[in-house]
Parts: sequence; structure tokens; C-alpha cells
Amino acid sequence: MKTTRTLPMIAVGLVFAALVLLPVVVGAGESSSIRLIVPNAPGSGVDMVARAMSDRLATALGKAVVVENLPGAGGVRGTQELVRAPKDGATLGMVSSNHVINPSIYKDLPYDALKDVTPISVVGTVPMVLVTSPTFRVSNLKDLIAQAKANPGKLNFGSAGNGSILHLAGELLASEAGVKLNHVVSPA
Repeated sequence: MKTTRTLPMIAVGLVFAALVLLPVVVGAGESSSIRLIVPNAPGSGVDMVARAMSDRLATALGKAVVVENLPGAGGVRGTQELVRAPKDGATLGMVSSNHVINPSIYKDLPYDALKDVTPISVVGTVPMVLVTSPTFRVSNLKDLIAQAKANPGKLNFGSAGNGSILHLAGELLASEAGVKLNHVVSPA
């Protein structure tokens, strides 16, 4: 596991983000707090990075940073709210890889992903890990692919939603391995 490398990288990213965001947030003027919109579910990787960053950002700025989770439609709902917010520096957003995927998936986004959102900084990365139930009795990718080939169309994989990075990763795995996997969306 690369946890020992990932945590310092996130910490450096958070400090960097605080320094980069300082001029933006100082522009928030009279606002006593900063609203940080996270278009992902509470407990998601993006949410955890946002909450870690918000604590440090609040300390650095002397203002409360309030994380607001607005999940739905692969991040579209929360990003739409971010785009609608006043352009006064008091509202920030923490988007994920879906932000760059969504224009290819959705015909009519209610915003322009390139023009309506200004990227400030990458604040962290979250690795993807393939896991299975211990009762499934596969312990490596080779065994999983062998099971999928022996049972075409009978293995499922889950994600947070259609078009999410986890959905696309599962489809890529199936395509590269030459197997049929069924995508199952977890309930919201």
C-alpha cells in the first residue's frame, strides 16, 4: 500500500492550495465564512480531501470554511450550484475527474466545464483500488480475469454512477481483458 507516500503528497498539496487560494479568498471581503461546494457524496475521496483542506484553510485564513456536499449526476448538480454562486470569492468548489468526463457524457450540461469554472490548484490525488469479497476467492487480477472469462456476463462491479471514473475504469478493465462485466450503480 502506498499510504506512506500519498499522505505527505496530500499534505503538501493542501499547504500549496492554501497559499494559492489566499488571494482568492481574501477577496471574499466581508464574508465571515467560505462555502466549499463538493459535488460528491459525504465520505467520498473528494469529500475527505476537501474536509482536510478546509480545516487547514480555515486556520490559515481565520475564517470558517463550510463544506457543502451536493452529490448527483456525476458532479453536475454541485458544479451547477458552484457556477450559479456569486463571483465574490466566498464560494469555492472541489471537483473531481468527473468534471472533465462529463462534457463527453452529457449532451446538455447546464454550464460550460471550461469557461464557467476556473481551476486554481490540484490539491490531491486519490488512488483507485480493485477489491473483492474474501468469499469470492480470487486474490489477484489474473484470477479475477480467469473467473470473468469462465463466467461471461455473470460478474458485477459497482460504482457511484454511470460515467463516473470508477465506472469507466471498470469498463476499461473489461475491454482490455476481453471480458463481459456488469456495471451496478450503488444507491445514493
